[in-house]
Amino acid sequence: VEIYPTIHLEDEIVPVLNFYGNWKGNLYALPNMPGVQLLYYRKDLFENEEEKAKFIAEYGYPLQVPKTWEELYDVAKFFTRPPKLYGLTWSAGKGNMAVQNYYNIAWSWGADCLAFGQGFPDPVDPVHNMPICNSPIGIKALEFFCSLKPFMPPGVAAYEWAEITSDFCEGNAAMMFQWSDFVRDVEDPVKSKVAGKVGYALMPGNPDAPVNNVPGIIPGEGYASLGGWAVVINKDSKNKEAAWKFVEWISCLGMTHDEMMNYLEVGGTNTGRKSGYFLPETTGYKVGRYPIELEMYREHIRRRPAIAEEVEYELIVGTEVQKAFIGAKTPKQALDDAAKEMYELMVRGGYIPKAQPLVWPTKYVNPDGTKAK
Repeated sequence: VEIYPTIHLEDEIVPVLNFYGNWKGNLYALPNMPGVQLLYYRKDLFENEEEKAKFIAEYGYPLQVPKTWEELYDVAKFFTRPPKLYGLTWSAGKGNMAVQNYYNIAWSWGADCLAFGQGFPDPVDPVHNMPICNSPIGIKALEFFCSLKPFMPPGVAAYEWAEITSDFCEGNAAMMFQWSDFVRDVEDPVKSKVAGKVGYALMPGNPDAPVNNVPGIIPGEGYASLGGWAVVINKDSKNKEAAWKFVEWISCLGMTHDEMMNYLEVGGTNTGRKSGYFLPETTGYKVGRYPIELEMYREHIRRRPAIAEEVEYELIVGTEVQKAFIGAKTPKQALDDAAKEMYELMVRGGYIPKAQPLVWPTKYVNPDGTKAK
Protein backbone atom coordinates (compact mmCIF):
# COMPACT_ATOMS: atom_id res chain seq x y z
CA VAL A 1 0.00 0.00 0.00
CA GLU A 2 1.40 3.38 -1.03
CA ILE A 3 1.29 5.00 2.42
CA TYR A 4 3.69 2.48 3.89
CA PRO A 5 7.34 3.44 3.53
CA THR A 6 10.06 0.92 2.85
CA ILE A 7 10.84 -0.67 6.19
CA HIS A 8 14.08 -2.32 7.16
CA LEU A 9 13.54 -5.64 8.89
CA GLU A 10 17.17 -6.71 9.35
CA ASP A 11 16.78 -6.34 13.12
CA GLU A 12 13.73 -8.59 13.29
CA ILE A 13 13.98 -12.19 14.54
CA VAL A 14 13.19 -14.02 11.30
CA PRO A 15 11.21 -17.04 12.61
CA VAL A 16 9.12 -14.76 14.83
CA LEU A 17 8.46 -12.33 11.98
CA ASN A 18 7.43 -15.11 9.61
CA PHE A 19 5.27 -16.99 12.08
CA TYR A 20 3.37 -13.86 13.07
CA GLY A 21 2.94 -12.05 9.80
CA ASN A 22 3.90 -14.00 6.69
CA TRP A 23 1.14 -15.36 4.48
CA LYS A 24 2.12 -16.94 1.16
CA GLY A 25 5.25 -14.83 0.90
CA ASN A 26 3.66 -11.51 1.82
CA LEU A 27 4.04 -9.69 5.14
CA TYR A 28 0.71 -8.74 6.69
CA ALA A 29 1.63 -8.13 10.34
CA LEU A 30 4.51 -7.18 12.60
CA PRO A 31 5.29 -8.88 15.92
CA ASN A 32 4.39 -6.84 18.97
CA MET A 33 4.99 -8.92 22.09
CA PRO A 34 6.43 -12.35 21.28
CA GLY A 35 6.63 -14.90 24.05
CA VAL A 36 8.11 -18.35 24.60
CA GLN A 37 8.44 -20.68 27.57
CA LEU A 38 11.79 -21.07 29.31
CA LEU A 39 13.06 -23.34 32.04
CA TYR A 40 13.42 -21.29 35.23
CA TYR A 41 15.57 -22.90 37.93
CA ARG A 42 16.75 -22.08 41.44
CA LYS A 43 20.48 -21.39 41.29
CA ASP A 44 20.70 -21.45 45.07
CA LEU A 45 19.60 -25.11 45.03
CA PHE A 46 21.49 -26.26 41.96
CA GLU A 47 24.75 -24.69 43.16
CA ASN A 48 24.46 -25.93 46.75
CA GLU A 49 27.39 -28.25 47.50
CA GLU A 50 25.40 -30.47 49.85
CA GLU A 51 22.63 -30.90 47.28
CA LYS A 52 25.18 -31.70 44.57
CA ALA A 53 26.79 -34.38 46.74
CA LYS A 54 23.42 -35.99 47.54
CA PHE A 55 22.35 -35.98 43.91
CA ILE A 56 25.47 -37.64 42.50
CA ALA A 57 25.33 -40.25 45.25
CA GLU A 58 21.72 -41.08 44.36
CA TYR A 59 21.74 -40.79 40.56
CA GLY A 60 25.36 -41.40 39.61
CA TYR A 61 25.86 -38.22 37.61
CA PRO A 62 26.38 -34.55 38.57
CA LEU A 63 23.48 -32.28 39.43
CA GLN A 64 23.02 -29.90 36.51
CA VAL A 65 20.34 -27.91 34.75
CA PRO A 66 18.39 -30.55 32.79
CA LYS A 67 19.11 -30.73 29.07
CA THR A 68 16.91 -33.79 28.50
CA TRP A 69 13.48 -34.76 29.77
CA GLU A 70 15.00 -37.80 31.47
CA GLU A 71 17.35 -35.55 33.42
CA LEU A 72 14.45 -33.26 34.27
CA TYR A 73 12.55 -36.22 35.70
CA ASP A 74 15.48 -37.12 37.96
CA VAL A 75 16.03 -33.55 39.14
CA ALA A 76 12.32 -32.95 39.76
CA LYS A 77 12.08 -36.15 41.77
CA PHE A 78 15.22 -35.30 43.75
CA PHE A 79 13.98 -31.87 44.84
CA THR A 80 10.45 -33.00 45.72
CA ARG A 81 10.16 -32.68 49.50
CA PRO A 82 6.53 -31.93 50.28
CA PRO A 83 4.87 -29.91 51.56
CA LYS A 84 7.45 -27.09 51.38
CA LEU A 85 9.37 -27.93 48.21
CA TYR A 86 8.50 -29.58 44.91
CA GLY A 87 10.72 -30.33 41.97
CA LEU A 88 8.65 -28.55 39.34
CA THR A 89 5.69 -26.22 39.00
CA TRP A 90 3.80 -26.30 35.71
CA SER A 91 0.18 -26.85 34.69
CA ALA A 92 -2.30 -29.18 33.03
CA GLY A 93 -5.14 -26.68 33.24
CA LYS A 94 -8.05 -27.37 30.89
CA GLY A 95 -7.61 -26.18 27.32
CA ASN A 96 -4.87 -23.69 26.55
CA MET A 97 -2.68 -24.58 29.53
CA ALA A 98 -2.65 -28.34 29.06
CA VAL A 99 -2.29 -28.44 25.29
CA GLN A 100 0.57 -25.95 25.13
CA ASN A 101 2.51 -27.55 27.96
CA TYR A 102 1.96 -31.09 26.68
CA TYR A 103 3.14 -30.24 23.18
CA ASN A 104 6.29 -28.65 24.56
CA ILE A 105 7.12 -32.25 25.49
CA ALA A 106 5.48 -34.02 22.54
CA TRP A 107 7.30 -32.02 19.86
CA SER A 108 10.67 -33.07 21.24
CA TRP A 109 9.38 -36.66 21.18
CA GLY A 110 8.70 -36.25 17.47
CA ALA A 111 4.92 -36.07 17.83
CA ASP A 112 2.37 -33.54 16.60
CA CYS A 113 -1.38 -33.04 16.49
CA LEU A 114 -2.06 -32.89 12.74
CA ALA A 115 -0.24 -34.53 9.85
CA PHE A 116 0.72 -31.24 8.20
CA GLY A 117 2.57 -30.22 11.37
CA GLN A 118 2.91 -26.57 12.23
CA GLY A 119 1.48 -23.84 10.07
CA PHE A 120 -1.30 -24.05 7.53
CA PRO A 121 -3.47 -26.98 6.43
CA ASP A 122 -2.85 -28.59 3.06
CA PRO A 123 -5.24 -26.99 0.52
CA VAL A 124 -4.82 -29.86 -1.96
CA ASP A 125 -4.72 -33.17 -0.10
CA PRO A 126 -7.20 -33.45 2.82
CA VAL A 127 -5.50 -36.62 4.07
CA HIS A 128 -2.55 -34.40 4.99
CA ASN A 129 -4.89 -32.62 7.42
CA MET A 130 -5.76 -35.75 9.40
CA PRO A 131 -5.12 -35.88 13.17
CA ILE A 132 -2.09 -37.85 14.35
CA CYS A 133 -2.21 -36.87 18.02
CA ASN A 134 -2.78 -40.50 19.07
CA SER A 135 0.44 -41.83 17.56
CA PRO A 136 2.52 -44.16 19.77
CA ILE A 137 5.14 -41.46 20.32
CA GLY A 138 2.42 -38.94 21.15
CA ILE A 139 1.03 -41.35 23.74
CA LYS A 140 4.51 -41.91 25.20
CA ALA A 141 4.96 -38.15 25.50
CA LEU A 142 1.67 -37.83 27.38
CA GLU A 143 2.60 -40.73 29.64
CA PHE A 144 5.78 -38.86 30.48
CA PHE A 145 3.90 -35.61 31.14
CA CYS A 146 1.63 -37.48 33.56
CA SER A 147 4.65 -39.09 35.26
CA LEU A 148 5.82 -35.64 36.38
CA LYS A 149 2.66 -34.99 38.40
CA PRO A 150 4.01 -36.42 41.72
CA PHE A 151 6.80 -33.86 41.60
CA MET A 152 4.46 -30.88 41.25
CA PRO A 153 2.44 -29.03 43.91
CA PRO A 154 -1.16 -30.13 44.54
CA GLY A 155 -3.66 -28.42 42.27
CA VAL A 156 -1.49 -28.06 39.17
CA ALA A 157 -4.15 -29.81 37.08
CA ALA A 158 -6.21 -26.62 37.34
CA TYR A 159 -3.45 -24.00 37.48
CA GLU A 160 -3.38 -20.86 35.36
CA TRP A 161 -0.14 -19.04 34.55
CA ALA A 162 -0.36 -16.88 37.69
CA GLU A 163 -0.54 -19.90 40.03
CA ILE A 164 2.55 -21.44 38.45
CA THR A 165 4.49 -18.23 39.02
CA SER A 166 3.20 -17.80 42.56
CA ASP A 167 4.50 -21.24 43.55
CA PHE A 168 7.93 -20.44 42.20
CA CYS A 169 8.10 -16.95 43.68
CA GLU A 170 7.19 -18.35 47.09
CA GLY A 171 10.14 -20.72 46.89
CA ASN A 172 7.95 -23.80 46.67
CA ALA A 173 9.55 -25.27 43.54
CA ALA A 174 13.07 -25.92 42.29
CA MET A 175 12.09 -25.45 38.64
CA MET A 176 9.34 -23.89 36.58
CA PHE A 177 8.34 -23.82 32.93
CA GLN A 178 6.86 -20.42 32.22
CA TRP A 179 6.50 -17.72 29.60
CA SER A 180 9.50 -15.43 29.36
CA ASP A 181 7.69 -12.24 30.38
CA PHE A 182 6.98 -13.63 33.87
CA VAL A 183 10.63 -12.92 34.67
CA ARG A 184 9.46 -9.45 35.75
CA ASP A 185 7.61 -11.04 38.69
CA VAL A 186 10.27 -13.62 39.53
CA GLU A 187 13.03 -10.99 39.69
CA ASP A 188 10.98 -8.45 41.66
CA PRO A 189 12.14 -8.66 45.32
CA VAL A 190 8.83 -7.18 46.46
CA LYS A 191 6.90 -10.05 44.89
CA SER A 192 9.42 -12.87 44.91
CA LYS A 193 11.39 -14.67 47.61
CA VAL A 194 13.73 -16.08 44.96
CA ALA A 195 14.61 -12.83 43.19
CA GLY A 196 18.29 -12.81 42.26
CA LYS A 197 18.55 -16.58 42.77
CA VAL A 198 17.12 -17.73 39.44
CA GLY A 199 18.73 -19.00 36.26
CA TYR A 200 17.18 -19.51 32.83
CA ALA A 201 17.67 -22.33 30.35
CA LEU A 202 16.41 -23.79 27.08
CA MET A 203 13.59 -26.31 27.08
CA PRO A 204 14.83 -29.90 27.51
CA GLY A 205 14.99 -32.25 24.54
CA ASN A 206 14.72 -35.97 23.86
CA PRO A 207 17.82 -37.48 22.23
CA ASP A 208 15.87 -40.70 21.62
CA ALA A 209 13.31 -39.00 19.37
CA PRO A 210 12.98 -40.54 15.89
CA VAL A 211 15.38 -38.98 13.40
CA ASN A 212 12.81 -39.00 10.62
CA ASN A 213 10.03 -37.26 12.47
CA VAL A 214 7.97 -34.09 12.05
CA PRO A 215 9.67 -31.37 9.96
CA GLY A 216 11.95 -29.07 11.89
CA ILE A 217 12.41 -31.32 14.93
CA ILE A 218 15.98 -32.32 15.76
CA PRO A 219 16.45 -35.20 18.24
CA GLY A 220 17.87 -33.91 21.49
CA GLU A 221 16.65 -30.35 20.98
CA GLY A 222 13.86 -28.79 23.05
CA TYR A 223 10.93 -26.84 21.64
CA ALA A 224 8.19 -24.54 22.86
CA SER A 225 5.13 -22.90 21.41
CA LEU A 226 5.46 -19.33 20.15
CA GLY A 227 3.06 -17.03 21.95
CA GLY A 228 2.39 -13.32 22.00
CA TRP A 229 0.71 -10.92 19.64
CA ALA A 230 1.09 -9.21 16.28
CA VAL A 231 -0.33 -5.93 15.00
CA VAL A 232 -2.09 -5.31 11.69
CA ILE A 233 -4.06 -2.52 10.04
CA ASN A 234 -7.64 -3.10 8.98
CA LYS A 235 -7.86 -2.66 5.21
CA ASP A 236 -11.02 -0.57 5.71
CA SER A 237 -9.40 1.80 8.20
CA LYS A 238 -10.07 5.49 7.55
CA ASN A 239 -6.86 6.47 9.35
CA LYS A 240 -4.23 4.27 7.73
CA GLU A 241 -1.40 6.79 8.06
CA ALA A 242 -1.92 7.25 11.80
CA ALA A 243 -2.43 3.51 12.20
CA TRP A 244 0.85 2.81 10.41
CA LYS A 245 2.74 5.21 12.69
CA PHE A 246 1.35 3.36 15.69
CA VAL A 247 2.19 -0.07 14.23
CA GLU A 248 5.72 1.07 13.48
CA TRP A 249 6.14 2.28 17.05
CA ILE A 250 4.41 -0.51 18.99
CA SER A 251 6.31 -3.15 17.00
CA CYS A 252 9.47 -1.38 18.27
CA LEU A 253 10.68 -0.54 14.75
CA GLY A 254 10.21 3.16 15.41
CA MET A 255 11.30 3.29 19.06
CA THR A 256 14.27 5.25 20.31
CA HIS A 257 16.76 3.63 22.69
CA ASP A 258 15.07 5.20 25.73
CA GLU A 259 11.61 4.19 24.53
CA MET A 260 12.82 0.62 24.01
CA MET A 261 14.28 0.56 27.51
CA ASN A 262 11.03 1.82 28.99
CA TYR A 263 9.03 -0.69 26.94
CA LEU A 264 11.14 -3.63 28.10
CA GLU A 265 11.68 -2.58 31.71
CA VAL A 266 8.45 -0.90 32.78
CA GLY A 267 6.26 -3.04 30.58
CA GLY A 268 8.25 -6.14 31.43
CA THR A 269 7.57 -7.44 27.96
CA ASN A 270 9.43 -8.69 24.88
CA THR A 271 10.24 -7.44 21.41
CA GLY A 272 10.61 -8.91 17.95
CA ARG A 273 13.85 -6.93 17.46
CA LYS A 274 17.12 -8.78 18.03
CA SER A 275 18.90 -5.67 19.29
CA GLY A 276 16.49 -5.42 22.22
CA TYR A 277 18.02 -8.58 23.69
CA PHE A 278 21.51 -7.08 23.85
CA LEU A 279 20.81 -3.99 25.97
CA PRO A 280 23.10 -4.42 29.01
CA GLU A 281 21.00 -2.04 31.12
CA THR A 282 17.94 -4.30 31.02
CA THR A 283 17.02 -6.71 33.79
CA GLY A 284 16.48 -9.42 31.20
CA TYR A 285 20.07 -9.12 30.04
CA LYS A 286 21.53 -8.84 33.54
CA VAL A 287 19.87 -12.01 34.86
CA GLY A 288 20.69 -14.04 31.75
CA ARG A 289 17.16 -14.36 30.42
CA TYR A 290 17.57 -12.54 27.11
CA PRO A 291 20.34 -14.67 25.53
CA ILE A 292 18.33 -17.83 26.29
CA GLU A 293 15.08 -16.31 25.08
CA LEU A 294 16.64 -15.13 21.82
CA GLU A 295 18.06 -18.60 21.16
CA MET A 296 14.61 -20.11 21.75
CA TYR A 297 13.10 -17.72 19.19
CA ARG A 298 15.80 -18.42 16.63
CA GLU A 299 16.03 -22.20 16.84
CA HIS A 300 13.43 -23.74 19.13
CA ILE A 301 9.94 -22.36 18.52
CA ARG A 302 6.97 -24.19 17.05
CA ARG A 303 3.68 -22.74 15.98
CA ARG A 304 0.24 -24.05 16.71
CA PRO A 305 -2.02 -25.10 13.80
CA ALA A 306 -2.83 -21.99 11.78
CA ILE A 307 -6.56 -22.61 11.61
CA ALA A 308 -9.46 -20.30 12.42
CA GLU A 309 -10.62 -22.90 14.95
CA GLU A 310 -7.46 -22.70 17.06
CA VAL A 311 -9.38 -22.07 20.29
CA GLU A 312 -11.47 -25.20 19.66
CA TYR A 313 -8.32 -27.20 18.94
CA GLU A 314 -6.85 -26.11 22.28
CA LEU A 315 -10.05 -26.97 24.13
CA ILE A 316 -10.38 -30.40 22.49
CA VAL A 317 -6.82 -31.60 22.96
CA GLY A 318 -6.26 -29.71 26.21
CA THR A 319 -9.35 -31.22 27.83
CA GLU A 320 -8.25 -34.74 26.92
CA VAL A 321 -4.69 -34.11 28.11
CA GLN A 322 -6.06 -32.88 31.44
CA LYS A 323 -8.23 -36.00 31.78
CA ALA A 324 -5.15 -38.16 31.34
CA PHE A 325 -3.18 -36.02 33.78
CA ILE A 326 -5.76 -36.43 36.55
CA GLY A 327 -6.20 -40.15 35.84
CA ALA A 328 -9.74 -39.97 34.46
CA LYS A 329 -8.51 -41.65 31.25
CA THR A 330 -5.38 -43.44 30.16
CA PRO A 331 -3.13 -41.39 27.87
CA LYS A 332 -4.10 -43.65 24.97
CA GLN A 333 -7.84 -43.28 25.63
CA ALA A 334 -7.47 -39.52 25.94
CA LEU A 335 -5.54 -39.08 22.69
CA ASP A 336 -7.75 -41.54 20.78
CA ASP A 337 -10.74 -39.42 21.79
CA ALA A 338 -8.86 -36.23 20.92
CA ALA A 339 -8.11 -37.61 17.44
CA LYS A 340 -11.80 -38.34 16.81
CA GLU A 341 -12.83 -34.86 17.95
CA MET A 342 -10.06 -33.21 15.93
CA TYR A 343 -11.21 -35.08 12.83
CA GLU A 344 -14.73 -33.73 13.37
CA LEU A 345 -13.32 -30.22 13.86
CA MET A 346 -11.30 -30.41 10.65
CA VAL A 347 -14.41 -31.57 8.78
CA ARG A 348 -16.48 -28.70 10.19
CA GLY A 349 -13.75 -26.27 9.20
CA GLY A 350 -13.73 -27.53 5.62
CA TYR A 351 -10.16 -28.86 5.76
CA ILE A 352 -11.40 -32.44 5.28
CA PRO A 353 -14.48 -33.27 3.12
CA LYS A 354 -17.42 -34.92 4.87
CA ALA A 355 -17.10 -37.87 2.49
CA GLN A 356 -13.51 -38.48 3.60
CA PRO A 357 -13.43 -40.96 6.52
CA LEU A 358 -10.95 -40.74 9.37
CA VAL A 359 -7.81 -42.56 8.22
CA TRP A 360 -4.18 -42.65 9.22
CA PRO A 361 -2.22 -40.44 6.76
CA THR A 362 0.32 -43.15 5.86
CA LYS A 363 1.58 -41.13 2.89
CA TYR A 364 2.86 -38.46 5.27
CA VAL A 365 3.23 -40.09 8.68
CA ASN A 366 4.25 -43.63 9.61
CA PRO A 367 1.92 -45.55 11.93
CA ASP A 368 4.35 -45.01 14.80
CA GLY A 369 3.94 -41.26 14.37
CA THR A 370 7.20 -40.52 12.59
CA LYS A 371 7.39 -38.79 9.24
CA ALA A 372 6.87 -41.08 6.25
CA LYS A 373 9.74 -41.36 3.76
